[in-house]
This record gives sequence, C-alpha cells and structure tokens, in this order.
Amino acid sequence: EEEPERAAAERLAGEDLRGQAAVLQVLNEGMQSRGGMLPEQIRDWAVDVAGKLIATKQPQAAGDGIALARGMKLEPLVEPLTRVAAGELGLGGQRADAVSALVAIEPAKHVSLLSKLLGEASEPMPLRQHIANSLGQIQQPAAHEALVTQLRTSPEELAVHIAAALATSRAGAEQLLAEVAAGKASARLLQNPLVNGKLGAT
Repeated sequence: EEEPERAAAERLAGEDLRGQAAVLQVLNEGMQSRGGMLPEQIRDWAVDVAGKLIATKQPQAAGDGIALARGMKLEPLVEPLTRVAAGELGLGGQRADAVSALVAIEPAKHVSLLSKLLGEASEPMPLRQHIANSLGQIQQPAAHEALVTQLRTSPEELAVHIAAALATSRAGAEQLLAEVAAGKASARLLQNPLVNGKLGAT
C-alpha cells in the first residue's frame, strides 16, 4: 500500500508521466533548499516515472526522465542512462544529458565508458567535447589519466576542451603542462582563452 506522501503527490501530479516528473522535480528542489531528503517512497516513485519516460525513447519525454534522474541522483537508473549515453537507444539529442546524469550520480564508476566515447572518432564532436568537460568535473586521477591519454591524439577542436577540463584542477593543470613540456601536446593549447583562463584560476 502506498504511503500517504506519495499518494497525495500522485493525485496532485495526475496520470501524465511528464507532469509527474515536473512535480517530483519541484518536490526535490524544495527539499534540497531546506537541506532535507525526500521520503523513500517518493524516490521510488521518481525511479518508476523517470524509468518509464526514458523507456518511451521519445526525445522530450526521455529528456524529462534523464533530468529527473540527474536531479535526484537516482542510482537504479544508471543502466538505462548508460545505454542512452552509449547511443544504444537512438536518443542522440539526449546523450550529453545522460552523460551529465551519470557523472552526477556515480562519477568514478563511469570514467571507463566516458574515456571510450571520448576517444571514438565516429562520435559527434559536440558530444566528445561535452564528455571532456564532464571528465574534468570528476577530479580523480583516473579521469585525469583518461583526459591526458586522449589529449595526445585528439584533433585541436577536441584537444582544447580536454586541456580546459584538465586545467580546472591543480593536479590536472600540472599534467597538462607536463604534456606540453614533453612535446606530447601543442603549446598553442595554453594560449586558447578557454584553457588560459582556467589555468590562471587554478
């Protein structure tokens, strides 16, 4: 039997899944602003709603599901989010959002997947650039190593984003400078405003 909080919220949201997702986002944001956590039955409802939205494979609906999964850090949805990010569900326009959701939920566990996608020349360049930025947010040695590895062979339009991602932390910036000093990365990258500005802030 459903708990009163969930039943009341579902009555408010109605039967439309996207409407339910919107209500859940508002509930989550309100609870976060107060420094609290939503009841488990509300999170279970969110997992159900977001999972169904992603399963529709409809861009707008799936986008709402991905946004809900990211906002509430819904660990049970890592598998479908991984499939979206990898391009397995045909949701090309939602792949970057799925990457962001995975990084928000379990950053360290997805470095391998993100590194693989980053190095895949057949992937769209905007997605690869977004992945580079996402790896930079993880701030862990494995993520830095993945960025450095790809930096050595990436075209400049991607290398700039990889260098900027490394430059967001002191450890990453040191690795970037070492790669340039060793001649494994172009010194021109350091002159790019996207990179230079971040280096100056670390």
